Amino acid sequence: MPQAESQVATSQCWECRRRRLVCDATHPVCTKCRVAGIVCPGYADKKPLTWLAPGQVTSRSRGRIRKPTSPVRKGLDLAEEDEDSGLLLAPLTLQKLELRDDTCDIVEALAYYNIRVYPDAVSHQLAPNPFNVPIASLHLMPASIIHALVSIAISHRLFQVPRDTSRCTSLSGARSRLYHHRGIAIRLLNELVGSDETRSGDVTIASVFTLLVAVLQQSTEPPCWRPHAEFIVTLISLRAPLRSFVHSAPHMQAPILAFLTICILANTTSPSLRQFAPCLDLENLSVATELYGQSFYPSFPCPKSLFLNIITINNLRSQVSARFATNITTDVTRTLAQIEVFSPEDWASSQPSLREDWALIGHVFRSAVALYCVKSLSGVTALLQSPEMKATRTRHAKTLLALLKKARSRPHVRRCMAWPLVVAGVDAAGPSTDARAYVEHELSEMSRDQGTGNPLVAREVLRRFWASGASEWDDCCKEPYALVV
Repeated sequence: MPQAESQVATSQCWECRRRRLVCDATHPVCTKCRVAGIVCPGYADKKPLTWLAPGQVTSRSRGRIRKPTSPVRKGLDLAEEDEDSGLLLAPLTLQKLELRDDTCDIVEALAYYNIRVYPDAVSHQLAPNPFNVPIASLHLMPASIIHALVSIAISHRLFQVPRDTSRCTSLSGARSRLYHHRGIAIRLLNELVGSDETRSGDVTIASVFTLLVAVLQQSTEPPCWRPHAEFIVTLISLRAPLRSFVHSAPHMQAPILAFLTICILANTTSPSLRQFAPCLDLENLSVATELYGQSFYPSFPCPKSLFLNIITINNLRSQVSARFATNITTDVTRTLAQIEVFSPEDWASSQPSLREDWALIGHVFRSAVALYCVKSLSGVTALLQSPEMKATRTRHAKTLLALLKKARSRPHVRRCMAWPLVVAGVDAAGPSTDARAYVEHELSEMSRDQGTGNPLVAREVLRRFWASGASEWDDCCKEPYALVV
């Protein structure tokens, strides 16, 4: 019986079989389908997919009643049941006719963000903040930002899909659409920059920032991010000094805070002499700390006083490398004292909820910042080579590793541990095999959990550092890396 059916399938197209007609077997489409104006489904071994009108069904299961769902929710349910046809992965095709265009990707990305990404982010956030919001007015957003966001949504889905050979076809199609939309965003951005009227406008600056985030989130190798950051600074300078800009455009304060935070953290993982200069400028840093006091960046909810200590350490590293430092021992001693007296419990008591989680975050970042100070400046002052200071480093290293294991088990805390993990990873150079294995595993898990490639970049940077046998901070950060997005 199977053999007979196979012979029929090769002599009759699927549409003639469905209509119980005698097919003339003309290739590539039969005459009866062509005359009737029907798209001939061909003579494949497997029956092709058939489009149904909304509400139409070909069979109905008995005894099972499903609640009605919206078309978007229905698509998501199907994606959950069959990951190979998951949202934002495999485009539907019939013969060689493409059944989706850019609009399909845009609508699907909007649904994916609002139904999956946004609720997931809110369920893990410590407190409401301007970075976790649903996308409601898509039609009001500039096209340059829309296409960049579509590429971000596709990459988020890709990083959450298990890597195995059975998905290579659908993943390849998704990656091509990712680069397609990112390319459109770049082309539209070039048009904005090419016009005198739009060159330094809010849309252009926001578009460059969105593209910067896309590049950082989508890369699995260290990306070339500095030109984007320098371009943002240039565009703002064409408009006004940074302080005047953020005060005249309150709606731009959140992206500017995110931008400055990313660049300040990038300076911690950049060579001492190649830090991002605008984030060493005192006026720009004062704007950053002013904005940081009004909100916090979800990936980096560091207490403000410790954030200021990070800025100080970055500047000390730069001054020492440029031979401008004069009182380095005094400055390091003062900075470490400020870190040590910070009270996570007092800081957490000012938070409206989840105070135990906030206190845990305070303890993690206190040890991470102290370890960053000692490790990154250990070669510039004899103070940090003293037995007392080596004991301080060992204490904070052990404390940080223990706190990270606790923090990574908390749903509201686990996703903001990237920078402390990197600090622990740099300190784990040498015989600390258990610490290296833990950091490597957690960065891999963080990538899939967050749907970004940035933790994988951090993992690869640390792997190369460990394999080199070196131990100094600048030996790890030989290039300007931005390892927290």
